[in-house]
Amino acid sequence: MSAMVASSLNPEAPLFIPAALQQVEDFSPQWWDLVKSSAWFRDHWYHQHQQLDDMADSLIAFEAEDAIAVEASQPQPQPPAALKIGFEEEEEEAAAVEAQKKRKRKQQQKKKRKMKQQHR
Repeated sequence: MSAMVASSLNPEAPLFIPAALQQVEDFSPQWWDLVKSSAWFRDHWYHQHQQLDDMADSLIAFEAEDAIAVEASQPQPQPPAALKIGFEEEEEEAAAVEAQKKRKRKQQQKKKRKMKQQHR
């Protein structure tokens, strides 16, 4: 006659994790010791953080898709016509100023040459 042993453990109970393991800071020396010495702790930590990594990857992908959709739905701003004209006017003014500077330099060079010729 074989006797069946009934277990008094609750299969619905949450997983028991000793407080000493819960208080270990990730990547601390104690954490590394546990990872090296306990396959259970290594697997448990990996699975806990793999879920977080998957959630983070999903969130990043969602945010990227959302940003692309928002950017595509918005028309690209065009500078007003008056602003374009303003740039052209500035360029023309800058060119005129440069031309004036060149004329002044040439005049100064001529004066220097005349002064040198007079002193010879």
